[in-house]
Amino acid sequence: FQIQFLTHTSTHPMSRAAYESSIKVVNKEINMLRKFCVGMALVFKDHVLVFHSHDLVFQPTWACSRDELPAAASDFRSPSWDFPSALATWMLGRRDQDRNGLACEAIRAANDVFFGIGVYTVIETSSSLVRLSPFLTEAELFDCPSRTARF
Repeated sequence: FQIQFLTHTSTHPMSRAAYESSIKVVNKEINMLRKFCVGMALVFKDHVLVFHSHDLVFQPTWACSRDELPAAASDFRSPSWDFPSALATWMLGRRDQDRNGLACEAIRAANDVFFGIGVYTVIETSSSLVRLSPFLTEAELFDCPSRTARF
């Protein structure tokens, strides 16, 4: 089993009693008033892990074996993950290619290096956090050491 957390999905662990009294038994009218839907809930003996979704946009994938699941993104928390090396390798591999497209699009496409960065996150990361234009080309961003370091 694998789940991709898309735009508006989050998890909420809670006691089973709280889930059964406040989330599970909700009539249609109240469900329309609250600001989330339950996409999926994993119920255990004493607790429940609820996958809330603002708009039911999430993607669970079931398979009989791990090999049948889509490729999982690297885990940035893993001691073996070396982002600077992965970034440098990615940059060198693209050096001789056309890099006049938007850096935001190149970053989103390189999900083996920039995993978890989607359409909203790439704009927030570039323009809001580090004050870089979201309209920079890939070459303008990654050929400038200062911009690359800030990103």
